[in-house]
Amino acid sequence: MLFYDGRCMAMRRDSPDASIWKTAVTAFNNILEQSFADDLASEQKLSEKRSLVNDGPRRPQFWKELAESYENFLVGACGRAATLSSDETVPSDSLKTNELLEARVLDVLCGKVFAVCQDAPHEVLERLVNVIDRCAARTSALPLEAMVLLPPHCGRFSLACLHKLFQICSWQPGLPILSSKLAVSRIALPVLISRSESIICQFAQDDQSSGDPLPQFRIEELLFVLQELSTLEIHPLTATVLDISVKDMEDEFSQKLSTTHSRAFSSRNFDAGSKQTHLLLLYSALCELVISSFEQGRKGEQATSASTSADWCSTRSNKQLSLIFGTIGTPAIIEM
Repeated sequence: MLFYDGRCMAMRRDSPDASIWKTAVTAFNNILEQSFADDLASEQKLSEKRSLVNDGPRRPQFWKELAESYENFLVGACGRAATLSSDETVPSDSLKTNELLEARVLDVLCGKVFAVCQDAPHEVLERLVNVIDRCAARTSALPLEAMVLLPPHCGRFSLACLHKLFQICSWQPGLPILSSKLAVSRIALPVLISRSESIICQFAQDDQSSGDPLPQFRIEELLFVLQELSTLEIHPLTATVLDISVKDMEDEFSQKLSTTHSRAFSSRNFDAGSKQTHLLLLYSALCELVISSFEQGRKGEQATSASTSADWCSTRSNKQLSLIFGTIGTPAIIEM
């Protein structure tokens, strides 16, 4: 049933206004929600009374087909510019409905499926996390000249997927964490760090090389990443997947950044189970971002230009950077 629903859902790319894929998405979500309802409360294996799939040899096949359905729909059909003829358009109310359906698919995956996936093969969980990451990476990987032509709904979908990556890695201190969500967070955290680093470094690079203001979405994407990083806390058992030696990293950054760009951060702020240990892996990229914004700001002053790409360095971005560096050590240049 899910396999055929998934094939119908994939029609969304070529027929964005067709009703068949919308009906299939609704059915797909309903089947998963109803089938996993008991497990969300008990975190036990699927009970025999439910007929989605029986425990036994067919169980791995179910997870494989589920991952394939999500890949075909989210990666293959969502957040993309519609392939329409010159005389075709998609009504604005239809676009809004489409976005809500896409968001609902993400919600069910991250809120329901990941909560009861304790018996899913590890490679399937990796595929599902990579589906979200590939969608989150789609817009930031585009050349700047292509970004300005991108329909707004494509950027919103990419940002929604990035938000989900942060959500599945986060933990609220004091609350227990389900074993299934812990397993997913341990897979997703290195992916999130890599994606955040890519976005930060690409922004700094484009900010320095581009003579024009960067597209608004790229600025919003960076601000979102900084906001999420400044508040993200991870479970101590999730943090262990990073396998960070704080002392080794302290020595590395002291040599790499020296006194020109930073003060060395203090390992006293961290221990093996720190809720913000992940920030250590982004320290170098964040310093480059600060340096880039400082240099662009000076260029803007020298050129007395009213619109420069350094405009992103607003009160909001400075506040988030200050919160982050307040934890891991402040680059001296940020105080200049």
